[in-house]
Amino acid sequence: MVLAFSVADIINVPFGYIMDVFYRLTQNYGFAVMLFAICVSLVMYPLNAKNRINSIKQARLNPVVKKIREMFPNDTKVQNRLMEDLYQKENVSLSGGCLLSVVPILILLALYGVVTQPIVYMLHESKETAQALIEHIQTKNPELIGENAAYAQVIASSFLGDFAESIKTAFPAIKDATLNGINYNFLGLDLTQIPQLDFTQ
Repeated sequence: MVLAFSVADIINVPFGYIMDVFYRLTQNYGFAVMLFAICVSLVMYPLNAKNRINSIKQARLNPVVKKIREMFPNDTKVQNRLMEDLYQKENVSLSGGCLLSVVPILILLALYGVVTQPIVYMLHESKETAQALIEHIQTKNPELIGENAAYAQVIASSFLGDFAESIKTAFPAIKDATLNGINYNFLGLDLTQIPQLDFTQ
C-alpha cells in the first residue's frame, strides 16, 4: 500500500518498518522501542566516538590558541589564519560537533512521528484508513479515543483487536496484522496512558 508522501516520510517510513520488525520479534511495544534505541546507539557510536576525540583534541589545543590570541591581540585575521592552519594540521574539525548534535534531534523528530502514528507507520495503513479506523472505534465507543487528536492513532491501535469483527466487516480489505492491533502493556504499565505525578495511580 502506498502512503501519502511527505518530506517527513523519508525518515518516518524506514523507522516505521524497523519498529514493526522489532515489534513482530517481541510482540511488545515497549521492548520494540528499547531495541530501536539500542540500534540507534550502536549506529551513532562511531560518530559519537569521533566527536569525543575531536573535543579532546580541541581541549589540548586551547593553550596554543590562547597563545596565538595573546601574540596578535588586535589582528583577528592573523589569529583566524593561524588557528585555521593549526586545526588543519592537527586534523581538528570545528563543525563536526554541531553536525552530530543535529542528528539525534532529527532521529527524535522522526521517532515522534512513528510513535504518534502507529497505524500508518507500523501497521502500514494509509492515513485515510487510519482516520477511518479511528472514526469507527469512536462510533462504537466515543469515550475510548478522547479529545486528544494527537494520540488518536495510539489509542485506536490498542483497541483494534477488541473491535476486530466489526472492523473486518466495515473494512473487508484490512490486513490481519492491523486487526491484531498493538500491545502497549510493558512491565505492568499501559504505555497509552498519560503519565501521572502520583505514581500510585
